[in-house]
Amino acid sequence: MLRKMITLFYVLYYFALELHPSTATPPCVGLLRYSQEALGIVFETQKSLLQDALSNSETSASVSGIKVDAEKIQIHSPVITDISVHLVPGQGIQISIVTDFLLSLTRGNKVSELEVLADVTSMLQIAQDSSGNPKLGIDSCDTSIKQSEVLQKAENLELLKEAVTIALNQKLCLVSSSIMLGINVQLGQFTGLMNLGTHVQLSYFLTNPPAVTSQYIEFGVNVEYYLLGRRLDISAHSECVPLSAQSSNATPMYSLLLPQDTFHAVFSAMEWAGFFNLDITGETDEGTNMLTVETIKSVSPEIAFMYPETCPVTMKVGVSTAPRIILHKGMMVMYLQPSLELMVMPPDERPAESLMMLSTDVQMKVHIKIDDHVLKTESVSLMRNVTLSLESTALGSVNLDTLQKVILPFLERSLLFHYKGALRVGWTLPRISPLKLVDPKIDVYEGYAAIYGNLQSRE
Repeated sequence: MLRKMITLFYVLYYFALELHPSTATPPCVGLLRYSQEALGIVFETQKSLLQDALSNSETSASVSGIKVDAEKIQIHSPVITDISVHLVPGQGIQISIVTDFLLSLTRGNKVSELEVLADVTSMLQIAQDSSGNPKLGIDSCDTSIKQSEVLQKAENLELLKEAVTIALNQKLCLVSSSIMLGINVQLGQFTGLMNLGTHVQLSYFLTNPPAVTSQYIEFGVNVEYYLLGRRLDISAHSECVPLSAQSSNATPMYSLLLPQDTFHAVFSAMEWAGFFNLDITGETDEGTNMLTVETIKSVSPEIAFMYPETCPVTMKVGVSTAPRIILHKGMMVMYLQPSLELMVMPPDERPAESLMMLSTDVQMKVHIKIDDHVLKTESVSLMRNVTLSLESTALGSVNLDTLQKVILPFLERSLLFHYKGALRVGWTLPRISPLKLVDPKIDVYEGYAAIYGNLQSRE
């Protein structure tokens, strides 16, 4: 029986998704920014990968007029002493890698050794691939030998040093490209699916190529939502608000500006998945619903006649319209309009019998916080009493004022308990690297939220 109910649930959701109207207005775009300092940390995480690639690497060299192709050039004990990153507006990312290592030159049975300090400078372009991921590419690379000290001489050493310079330029640029490849693997996870509860997933994607300024790289970010593996078409709920970072003397490593429309879309996806539906029974919220036909008989004289024996009353709450989200300074306000069905559970195992259908109006104040890269609710409270309107009834007459007095204490307590749990589901924010977001701060303004923080390696 349970398996049949689960199967029916999936079928109904897939059918509902097919009938869902296509997006009429594109959702508003968020802005994600990484500072120059943050990108430096991203590249620092690749230091060990670069040192491993350099260790025991071999190459060969040749100089015009002298055949030295057979010479073996080996790099030993490389140490990356510095990695610096500079953003060049309109061009990309300039990365400079300073490394020292021991270089051995083998020619026949003669070996020369040099201690070398080299600087590998690359200009990287950052673009948008076809999947909506950011992607790095090498535009240019050059190696300069800052210092070399001869540890063991050999014939034609000066000539060989010239050959070594040529070979190292090729070798070090090739090896340093491994940093770009490693970071591109991380960037390729940008559009990966992230769970939002049990059945909902979301995926971020770039809306346009990244923009490079002297202080940060900016990404236009949007979101796609999936329910049971099927994409949801969620249109814009309100007019897009132009986003810009708040003025500050310091540029945060990580900043994310999210429009109100993004919050609307996230909670709309949660509504599709049934996050806001619940049955309020005697077992809900540790038994707070103690409603019986005895406690509600004052609502209508017919109740006592129809049910002479006392039996429990269940409240079935369903939300079939997207929550309305308003961002005010310092908080988020959520409006829900659940339907409420009062049902009697007869004692003789007959099916539940509906007494009435009501519409409700729920308005909640939600304070949000950031934990690493996850947005969570900090507190949820009702802004005013829940209001009830009678839609239909199986009874001849209903005293709505009396009904509100009788059921509201149970209803409000159960709704708040359930919605606190539903909204506690973490919402993972977009990121381009596995760095940890530390000391995060969220500021809520009219129409959008701004999230700031510093980054550090998780290692």
